[in-house]
Amino acid sequence: MNAAVKLHQSGDFNAARKLYESILNLDVHNTDALNLLGLINHQLKDNEQALIYIEKALVLNPAIPEYSNNLGLVLSALGRLDEAKTAYLSALSQAPEYADAHYNLGLLENKRNRYEAALGHFQKCQLYAPWHAKVRNGLGLALMRLDRLPEAVKEIEDQIEQHSEDADAFNNLCVARGLRGEYALAREASEMALKFNSKHVFARLNRAQLLLLHGDFINGFAEHEWRLQRKDYRQSFSVPFWDGECRPNETIILWAEQGHGDAIQFIRYAQLVKDRVGRVVISCRQSLLRLFSYVDGVDEVTVGDKALHADCHAPLMSLPYIFKTQLHTVPSQVPYISMNKKFCLTPHTRQLKVGLVWAGNPDHARDHRRSLPLKAFEPILSVPGVKFLSFQMGTAAEQLSDIKTPLLNISDGFDDFYDTACALSDVDLLITVDTSVAHLAGALGVPTWLILDTVPDWRWQLEREDTPWYPSLRLFRSKGEFSELIGRIAKALGDLAC
Repeated sequence: MNAAVKLHQSGDFNAARKLYESILNLDVHNTDALNLLGLINHQLKDNEQALIYIEKALVLNPAIPEYSNNLGLVLSALGRLDEAKTAYLSALSQAPEYADAHYNLGLLENKRNRYEAALGHFQKCQLYAPWHAKVRNGLGLALMRLDRLPEAVKEIEDQIEQHSEDADAFNNLCVARGLRGEYALAREASEMALKFNSKHVFARLNRAQLLLLHGDFINGFAEHEWRLQRKDYRQSFSVPFWDGECRPNETIILWAEQGHGDAIQFIRYAQLVKDRVGRVVISCRQSLLRLFSYVDGVDEVTVGDKALHADCHAPLMSLPYIFKTQLHTVPSQVPYISMNKKFCLTPHTRQLKVGLVWAGNPDHARDHRRSLPLKAFEPILSVPGVKFLSFQMGTAAEQLSDIKTPLLNISDGFDDFYDTACALSDVDLLITVDTSVAHLAGALGVPTWLILDTVPDWRWQLEREDTPWYPSLRLFRSKGEFSELIGRIAKALGDLAC
């Protein structure tokens, strides 16, 4: 057992696994060997097998908190987050000062967007184990999500002071500095992270976003390819990655990734791909299926991992890199989604028809900086001569009962983005926060006013009021107070409605 543990701690997992298995051959009920063999399998990414070993260890000896903690690690890796939390809490019920269990529970709560709860567990970990190697990074992440940026920076800088070559800490510092709009300092931090770990995927991606934010598309999109190294980006294709060559008699699968907005933004490249490849098939979510069948250059649309014959593949967000897109070469012809069906939302009205979207995906890490309560739009809703239409989806649509101004809710009958696109064809203007509907309106060429935080997403760049991606968009940037921004939009709408 001692030899196995030493090999395990040295990182020689395969040799350690063989010794743990030898121990179990001699003593099938050795719970320490079962637990550690489970941990080895977890570290080797075989979590299904890890679960079998650790659960057996707990059946034989449920009173060991380390076993429950390791069970939590495995369940979390399997995406069974509620069960993982139960496992961590079981460990803490037996050992309330178990620092690693608090740390792991903090990571779990961060993943579940429960940042106050995460902060509490990280603080307890720090209390019980102030020397913990990663706890300040956890604290920094939770504080960032809570917009307590000065505190986050302090925790991360304390981590760097104690661990001067911690690439994760420098990467976190890059994020925190970027959220404060300190872009030069953020870039310095990303370079330091990569100095200590040149293959740090998230440091690469954060550097990519800084480059793109400042308009360096050539280097930014090249660096953005590192996203394909993320664990959640593993795609199984038996055909090669397409690098832009002409294949006039072949078929390509373009697969959608990340959010709906990203897919809608980059589907514009389908026609450019079609100019080089004989047949273009799009693989996307069900909610985009009908919409993407109306994209120029698309021959077929399918959902998810449905088996298809193809000769090559490419993710949609790699296309700007493949086509070497620069600011002045963005394919900006709109509409690039041509609908053959249109709704008539409000017949027989001479009023300006304005669609509203006030909230995006609540699971987005920065949703609290993107979404607004509907009540914040009251100065806009008070503009005379306007018929307002709600395009809001999800639970945020329940806020319609919070206001007195009549607001026609047309999104109830929407099944997918195709329905939304048909309805957008009947508005004169869309006013929206930064969410997927903004991309849809832009792709359709619908006049759109986009509400942006002081620290915008990379695609909207800095300062400019327009965007090369969508000629019909006008960008309204916050100067720190959204109430001031809403006032500016209300005035602009009043001028338009006169």
